[in-house]
Amino acid sequence: MGLSVLLLLAGCWKSDTNIVKNASQDAQSSAAVSETLLVPVDASSSLPHNDIKPAEARAFATKLLKKIMADERFVLDAYELKEYDILKKYALHDIPEYMNKPYSEVESKVPFLSPYFPYSDVMDPYTACDTALTKLAHLASIMGDLVREDTSSMRQIVREEKEKYIEARDKCKKRVHMSYEEAYQAYNAE
Repeated sequence: MGLSVLLLLAGCWKSDTNIVKNASQDAQSSAAVSETLLVPVDASSSLPHNDIKPAEARAFATKLLKKIMADERFVLDAYELKEYDILKKYALHDIPEYMNKPYSEVESKVPFLSPYFPYSDVMDPYTACDTALTKLAHLASIMGDLVREDTSSMRQIVREEKEKYIEARDKCKKRVHMSYEEAYQAYNAE
């Protein structure tokens, strides 16, 4: 695809991942544009949004953090006890089942997101908590693989994924322990 076509596409579309914010940089690199998820400009405006309030958003994130912390203990215990089936069930059944229960009717109508997480810009400061839960499920799956086949390369992968999970979990914790205004400012500073 030529650069002029990509520029035309960038002008007609907006992205969920900073293409508008970094338009001048993206215009110089066709690779950056092609790797960016593009959605039609009018698509986000036609979707229903949840009218969640900042206090409700923070309460949701607090509850989600408690789940993450409890699930972390469960996953680490299962790993320590070498319970392959428990780790895989958590990653492949329990978390997908949890994430597929819509927060409200609004989320059941938004086809490309996890329905459990409120679909609202007010939730932006707490997306780190969604990331942490997803990374924990991924870590559980990889730990299950390590239980089944203990190799040095698998141990390295587990260490790397555990670091990624801990980073996301700690970011979630920080945001939950801030006021909504502080969490929103921290999110916008990223």
